Amino acid sequence: MSYLSNKRLFNKYKIYLLPFVIVLVVLYLWTYFLQPKISDIVTARQELAKGQKRLADLTKKAVELQNFDNPELKEKFAVLDSAVPSEKDIAGFLLGIQRIANEASVSVGLIEVAPGLVSTGSAEKKPQQDQPVTAKVTIKGTFPAIRDFISKTIQARRLIKIDGLSLSGSVAQKADQPISLALSVSIYFQPLPTSLGAISAPLENFTPEEEELYQRIKTYTYYSYFQSGPLPEAVQSGGVIPVGKVDLFNP
Repeated sequence: MSYLSNKRLFNKYKIYLLPFVIVLVVLYLWTYFLQPKISDIVTARQELAKGQKRLADLTKKAVELQNFDNPELKEKFAVLDSAVPSEKDIAGFLLGIQRIANEASVSVGLIEVAPGLVSTGSAEKKPQQDQPVTAKVTIKGTFPAIRDFISKTIQARRLIKIDGLSLSGSVAQKADQPISLALSVSIYFQPLPTSLGAISAPLENFTPEEEELYQRIKTYTYYSYFQSGPLPEAVQSGGVIPVGKVDLFNP
């Protein structure tokens, strides 16, 4: 094409050139500047809405925590921990069995406990499992005394399940003679939670059924403690039986 032809063609379409350039500039600015900024603004607004909701939940939770009765919470924890300890507490189980036996007038013989592994060869503590500890307890006494022992064990605060009974000796048929009885028991415990969940999660209160169960547990006699000092009143509320000396090292 000649120069004049090109010039005529340019003059014919030059009115469309400026809008075309403007459209290209707008598309470029939209793609590389405006669209990312708008996306950032939308994302920031969404995050702000989530943050405001979380703040409202936390504020509500803080108010609920302030309204909680601290002594009441401590009392409930003390009672429930005495029923289902956060650790295996084999010593507490042995002491409780001995106290119940003394009160029921039976003698305790061999006690075999299978606590399971609690550490590795390098003495690193292994995570506790919530499976019950199994034990075998041998007692001797008259039939009424043994019946009293079993009844008190079942009604004791510490959660223990009697899985099986085994009588031994030919005198087992004579109710007025001392008999030997082996009990297979499960000793329950519940490790404390390692996580309290999401901070913004709502607080869980006692249901009416749980409150009723707690009041029942509170009335049960608590045997598994050493008398080296006073217990919280909440723990003693079910009654405790003072057996033996307070200090075993003093005459």
